Parts: sequence; C-alpha cells; structure tokens
Amino acid sequence: MNATLSENDRLEITQKAKKAFERGRKLYAEKKYAEALEPYLYAFDNGHLVPGWEGVRLSYIPAEIAQLAEHHPPAREALQVRRNVREELIFEGTRDYAIFMEWVALNDYLKEPERSVKVTKKLSKKKMLDQDLKELVVSRNLELYLEDGESELITDCLNKRGKWLLRTLAQYESEQFAPYFKEDPEKTKVMQDFIKSNLVTSTIDLYRLLLITENEDKAKAVAERVLETLPDRDLFAGLISLERTQGKKSRAKKLLENAEKRLSAEDMSWLETELTDEPMSKTKQDNQKKEKEKKAKSKKGKSKSLLLSILILMSVSALGPQQAMGAKSGYAAGVDAYRAKNYQQALTLFYDALKANPRDEKSYYYAALCAHQLGQTQKAITLYKRVVLVAPGSDLGNKSSAILMKLDPSYAASVNAAAASASAPHSDAIIGSMSNSSHRASSSKGAAGNARRSGGSKSNESGRSTARDTMPQQARVYFKNSGGSTRMLVDGRINGRSMEMLFDTGAPLAGYFSLSHLKELGLPQPDRRKAEKIGGSSNSQKVDCWEYKVDMQVGSIVRRGIPILVLDNDRDTPLLGQEFWKGYTYTIDYGGKSIHFTKDQASSTYTNTASSSRYSVPFTFREQGNRIVVDLEVNGKKFPVMFDTGHTTDAALALNGREQAKLMGIPIPDDAAVTTTSGASGSGTSRIAYARKMKLGPIEQFNARIHVSDEERGTKGLPLLGQAFYHGWQYTIDMDKKLIHFKRR
Repeated sequence: MNATLSENDRLEITQKAKKAFERGRKLYAEKKYAEALEPYLYAFDNGHLVPGWEGVRLSYIPAEIAQLAEHHPPAREALQVRRNVREELIFEGTRDYAIFMEWVALNDYLKEPERSVKVTKKLSKKKMLDQDLKELVVSRNLELYLEDGESELITDCLNKRGKWLLRTLAQYESEQFAPYFKEDPEKTKVMQDFIKSNLVTSTIDLYRLLLITENEDKAKAVAERVLETLPDRDLFAGLISLERTQGKKSRAKKLLENAEKRLSAEDMSWLETELTDEPMSKTKQDNQKKEKEKKAKSKKGKSKSLLLSILILMSVSALGPQQAMGAKSGYAAGVDAYRAKNYQQALTLFYDALKANPRDEKSYYYAALCAHQLGQTQKAITLYKRVVLVAPGSDLGNKSSAILMKLDPSYAASVNAAAASASAPHSDAIIGSMSNSSHRASSSKGAAGNARRSGGSKSNESGRSTARDTMPQQARVYFKNSGGSTRMLVDGRINGRSMEMLFDTGAPLAGYFSLSHLKELGLPQPDRRKAEKIGGSSNSQKVDCWEYKVDMQVGSIVRRGIPILVLDNDRDTPLLGQEFWKGYTYTIDYGGKSIHFTKDQASSTYTNTASSSRYSVPFTFREQGNRIVVDLEVNGKKFPVMFDTGHTTDAALALNGREQAKLMGIPIPDDAAVTTTSGASGSGTSRIAYARKMKLGPIEQFNARIHVSDEERGTKGLPLLGQAFYHGWQYTIDMDKKLIHFKRR
C-alpha cells in the first residue's frame, strides 16, 4: 500500500491518479474500451493516496470499471483479481479496515454480495472473524441476513449503529462550541467536516437499515433527531430518495417540506436538481429492470432496489472538493455530445461535472439546454434557474433569465413585479449623505431604520439588564461559506435550539429573523395586531415586523433577553447583528475561517507604512443605526460608505441609484445587465456597472464590479461596501479606537 513512499513520490502519484481517472473516462466516452482499462486501474490501485478520494475510489471508479466490463470482459477479471488479493489478506488475519471496505465494495460491484456473507461465515467458524468486518458485512447485506432469519444478528447491528450515531451526534454538537485545536482553526474545520460527513452517511445508512427491517417509526425518530442539529442538503437528498425508492411519496413530501424550511435557497435549488429524475446509464437501467423483476417475485426485490439506491447516494454524498478532477472531462465530453446532438448522453456528462463542481454555470446551462431539447421542460426550468442563481448578471445568467421569461409564467411574473416596483414611489426611510463632511446619523440598511422610526425596535441595549449575560474576555467563533459564496455563516443557539446565522456588520440589531425561523425554533408567533411596517435597502416593499426577545448564544458568548427583529418574509438565513457583539473588538480571519472576539483593546502596533503587512483605516461609528462608515476612494474621490460584511454578492459596492453612480463618476451602459438583489424585507433589481478604481487603505481594485439599484433614492443612503472588495484580507474592527486594521495574508 505504498507505505514507504516519500512525500514527493506520494504527490506525484496523486496527480497521476487524478489524471488517469480523467483519461479513463475520456477513453470510455470515445468508446476506446481496451485503452480505458489501464488508466482506470491505475486510478483505483493508487487512489488511496489522494486526499478526499474515499468516495470516488470505492464507488465511482469500481462502478465505471464494472460498466466497462460490459464492453471489455478483461475489466471484470481485473476487478476479480483485486478482490481476491484482499480476500487472501483477510484470511491471513489482516485488521485493516480500509481493506475490509475495498473487499466488500468490490464484491458489490462484481454483483457478488453473497460472497461477502459466505466468507464472513467461514471466518466465524474458524474464530477469525473481526468484529468490524462482521458489522460492515451485516449492514451492507442486511437483506441476505433477513432471508436467513438472523434476527439476533440484525438487532445487534442496528443497536450498535444507533448508539454510535448518537455518540457522534453529541460529539458534533459539542465541538461546535469547543473546537478541537484552538490554535489551529484549519485543523478544527477539517475535524468538524469529517464528523459531519460521517454523520450524514451514517444517518442515511441507518435509515436504510431501519426501513428494510420495517422499523419506520424508529427511522423517522432518527432522522428528526439528526436533522434538528444538522439540516444538511446531502442528508435530505439521501432520506428523500430512500422514501421515493420505497414508493412512500407522502413521507418523501414531508421531508421535502422540512428541507424547504431549513435549507437556504441555494441549497434547495441544488436539492431539487439532485432529486430530479436523472438520465440513467444502460447499466443502471438493467439493474433497475432486474430489481423490478425480483420485486414482483418476492419482498427481497424491494430491499435490493433500496440497497442499489443508497449505494449510489452514499457515493455521491461522500464526494468532496477534491473530486473536481472529473469536472473538466465531464464538461468537455458533454459539450462534444451536445454538438453531436446526443442530448441524453450529454445530460449525463454534465450531471457528472456538476457533482464535482456544483457552482459551474456552464455545466448547468448546457444541462438545461439538453433537458430542453429532450422535451423535459420542468427539469430545464429548474436548471435554468440554477444558472441565474449561481451566476446572476453573467452572460449565461441573462440568457437563462430570458428563456425562463418564456418558459415559466411564475418567473416572468416575479421579474415583472420587480420591474414595476422600481417605478413605484420609494420609501424616504433611508437617510444619508454623499458629502464627506456630513456624517449625520443614518439608517441606510432600511429595515432597521424604518423600525426605529416607527418605534418598532431599539438600536441599543438601554433598559435591558446584562447581568445574566455571559461575556468572556475572549471568544473564537468559526464560520463557513455556503456554496463557494463569501457569506460568513455561524452556528448559534436561540433559546437552546440550534440555528445558523449570517454574520452581518451592517445589521444594527442583535438579529433579524423571519416568522418561519420562529416556527422552526418552536417559538410562539407574535401578535399580528402589534405589527409595525418596515422597508428595506433592496426595494421599497414594506413588510410587517415585531420586536421579540430571546436568549442567544454564539460560541461562548450568551445574551439573555436580547431584542431581535422578526419579519413577515421568507428570508433563508437569519442575520446576526451588531448588538449581539457590542463591547467587543473582533478580528475576521478568512484563512482560518474564524471571528475572534476580545474585550482587550486592539494592538497599537498597526502602522500605515508601505513596507508594513498591516494597515489601519479610521472609521466613523454612527450610533443611530450602528453604522461603521469608512471613506472609500472611487475614481480618485472619497465618499462615505458603510462597511457591510452582510453584503455578499459578487459586487464590491452597492449604490442606491443612478444619481449616486453619476456623483461617483461611474457610467451605466444602456445595455447594462440586470441582476436581482435581496435585503431584509425582500428583493429588487440592480444594474451592473464598473468603477475604474476603488481604494481603501491598502486594498485597491481596478474595474471593480458595482450594483446600481433600480430603486432610485437620489444621493440619500450610504452605499454598501461588501465582501467582494476586502475578501481575503484578515481585519480587526477596533470599536474603541474606531480603526479597522487590515493584514495581508
């Protein structure tokens, strides 16, 4: 197993294995079956050296070699040889779990699962059966043990799986607030991601086993318990697919409704695409045909079909970022197939590319075209929407939007409504100034401004006792990014229940939630008779809102009875705002994906010299609205803008209309692309423009992307400086000295 290789040799073999897998796929697509075998085998034999390739090596590679065997029989013989070698090692007494996994997987893809059971029984008679191997074989072949009436063995397997799952879940929950490696955030993230991945695959597997043994109530209880803490899109996909496989449409529908409440819009779009009936390879079609025949004869067929489905699902969910090696070959081969008008084959290849790179707008666009050509209109609509979601304002995004206007009446209605609202009378709740000398108190984030003006909420903690708060001297909170975005998502607790929130320096209050979030948390709905009305920064739409007091915890910081604002909308993720971390200086470290809060004053060693790796930028803090305002240089002139970590679009700066753009010297082309932007109260549309140069302290951007709102507010309201401008820099916001300290990474 290459145990004596040097690090350089390992890296070289890793790269060769990746390239070999790509080459094998390419040759297979070109129907050069004999030539494809060698690179496929190289990828399998050396794939254990590739980080994050566990799922690929034990699923995709042997599955594709087995498919190759239909055209080139020596491929099956090659799999048998590798299976037999591992079997000999097992009989010799190896305790290597990786070898167990490989042996069982090879038996599955050789369609000889009975061999795993037979060998296990032989080992048991010889008193050589390893407990880990026994549990692995039982869980992967539960149907066969059911047929033999091995009820005691099955019960033991289920109990152990259940106990292990609950222990892992408890570990996952605790580690969200007590990191493994306090001085090494990256190690912590790797460990947490590892535990999360194990939880997802283990939950799906246990759910499958419980369904097979007709323990449906226990399966439901397990799913609810894990989803409460881990509402993960891969987990939802696995559970829903299992229910659909069994024909339980009502249970699948309930899970999907739960997913709609718990997942972001982006993850829901991914889930809908993943659950759409994908074109099947000939092998999969044959397998399903055989399973249907078995199902008609006996109950065994039901279990077999379920097993096939979960193996495919677990293979997909095991993939990580390292699997991008398949995207290039899948996309390139897909384009060739599309040009040859082989739309079914092309669609399969584009799906392969998307599994490796879920944000590739080109693969989504071509997949949508394929589905469109095949007459699969609903699937095409879903895929076109995905293009608009991952690449708003791009050429392909605009093309997809134009097609959707014709294909989907509901989409057309929403776009037309947004356009109509742009010409409607706008709210005067957003007050600001583009003058450098004017630093009056403002509320440029709209929602908070209106609520404050109407008496609907408070911008500070006056009147609230902080005696019961837990505010340590230092606290480190880790964040994650969703789907490759710059959104900083942190895990917290509201009244003891888990909730993911978006860290937003532009949100004045402690939190901004929706009514659906309250329902998700199991909290009572507010009295509608006491609703206030607020508007937003993205549109002039007004929605009902209420002040609501909760106990909120993020990391080791706990605020009890702190006011949040609840909005009557469908925002996907709550906002975590400034009132929560009031009193702290905080450092954002993108490299370590962490936010470090401290009550100590920031270091005074920051300098503004050209040779320094640190740079301090002064800011003005506007008490009304809790605004961090910096002077941004745009095309050679300085303008006050709001430093807003909650602005996570691909635009560096968001303006409140054409008048601001004109004042800054930013031209807006007549044919400027249109993009959809969202805020606390809803969404609106903006034009995409570009600034010749933008500068803040050490950070410079040329040809910087700008969003100019169609909701014209003149020069009122502060522009929002978003993460697309300063992403990648570590920075500390020193509230005491009113400085932002930037550090080059």
